[in-house]
Amino acid sequence: MENMNSGYHGYSMSVHAVEAYSNGEMPLSKWSKQEILDLCGDRAEGLADLTVGELRRELLVSTGWHHTSSRCNITDFYRLDEDALEDMTDERIASIIAARKPRAPRTHKEEPRMLRARVSFKVWRGTRKHPTCKQVIEVVSWMSDKQMVKTADGLKRLSSLDILEML
Repeated sequence: MENMNSGYHGYSMSVHAVEAYSNGEMPLSKWSKQEILDLCGDRAEGLADLTVGELRRELLVSTGWHHTSSRCNITDFYRLDEDALEDMTDERIASIIAARKPRAPRTHKEEPRMLRARVSFKVWRGTRKHPTCKQVIEVVSWMSDKQMVKTADGLKRLSSLDILEML
């Protein structure tokens, strides 16, 4: 007869971790924004302006840890803190939003342009016992946003070429 007070539920988590899920506790990564807002009832609309990180930080409280996975990993579990939800006034929400770091302005990316150069690279042939090396010089073209160049010998990494002269 299996003891249901300890041990593992299948291979994924301990019996206590399964019990924690049924009590509304989950690892932090499982708490999505919608999951938190669903538990906030009529307060959800006012809290919707907060990010998932802010909601997790402000409204979740650690309830302990449980073993998860077949390797007995330790995972912290969290639940919604009812007291923190009560303290979440409109002023508190506004102060959290005001404390956000300003986003860096988006920089305009340069349009890729066609580049041409005379390049040099080595081509190895032969066998391991009898290798041969030939130095190749050719003119290639590539887009400025690409890392690969098509040569007569096939695709080459741009960083593996010696650029002799830009054309």
